[in-house]
Amino acid sequence: IVSLTFLYFWFKTFSDEEFKKSLFYLVFGGFIAAIYGIYQSLEPTYIHTYPTYVSTFGNVNFAGNYMAIILPFIFLFSLPFKLNEYKAFIFRFFCFISIFLYLVRTETRSSWLAFLTSFFVILFFVVKSGKLKIFSEYTKNVWNKSKIKFSFFTISIVIILSLFCNFELAKLQSRVVETIKMEGSVSVRFMIWKSSFEMIKSNPLGVGAGNFAQNFYKYRNPKEYSISERRTVEHPHNTWILIMSESGIFGTLLFGAIVFSTLFSLIKSIKKNEMSLYFLASFISWITISLFSLPLVSPSSGLFLPFISAFANKESEKFVFKIRDKIIFTKLIP
Repeated sequence: IVSLTFLYFWFKTFSDEEFKKSLFYLVFGGFIAAIYGIYQSLEPTYIHTYPTYVSTFGNVNFAGNYMAIILPFIFLFSLPFKLNEYKAFIFRFFCFISIFLYLVRTETRSSWLAFLTSFFVILFFVVKSGKLKIFSEYTKNVWNKSKIKFSFFTISIVIILSLFCNFELAKLQSRVVETIKMEGSVSVRFMIWKSSFEMIKSNPLGVGAGNFAQNFYKYRNPKEYSISERRTVEHPHNTWILIMSESGIFGTLLFGAIVFSTLFSLIKSIKKNEMSLYFLASFISWITISLFSLPLVSPSSGLFLPFISAFANKESEKFVFKIRDKIIFTKLIP
């Protein structure tokens, strides 16, 4: 909590351009990690049933979470070096494809869903408000300068994606079918959630930070215990349920207030600052992941809560100050 609070107030000192520069390092780091993760997955090994192509992350869930969160920022960050528009577009698109491929390869369903939700958020606002400058400035200029090169590059990307998806098709299908039928790990998570709510009912003020595992066994479903091969349940695979279990109603209300105030601030500021749309899409990814995983546990994805909240708060303050100045101006000059 202390570190996240410190990061929040530090990020609040950033200007829009400093946010864009920071995004470059966050995205470029993800790009390097994605390349390494894809390389590891060429000859995959498994520990129990868990894949080891985790790149620089603790597990594939953390890796998938990070990839899904940074994808909306691909066309927003500022480059720290000079490139012409065509080369800059190629660089961004190559980052996007590498991160996207590794996201698929992680087989993390919560991250897949997070990517889809962020994609539809951007699509919704694009359709609603028309073309966006940040994206169109790359596509339009590149297309006008070199239609042949752009077409060749696009076709190459489609071929690579097709080959990769064909290679992964069987695994993708099995994961999707398992999710729809609520089998395997999906059914286990539902049972864990149900047991967690029983614990919450008995402890409305929470069992204390870090005490979930020590108390969960009292409410554990015997069937889930057997399916899970008697492994200890360290967390409920849901950030909201974990906070509710450990910090109770008040902790959940505080966390919800932070999340929803950030969300509404970003939505309100989209018309004023186009950057807000990409921050909103990324934050929607973060929220989606929090429903099935623990983005706050991993520093790589936990970092984005204070980062995005600080940006949203700055935009909200700009809006409030403009309204205040307008009221003062109206009173002084009727």
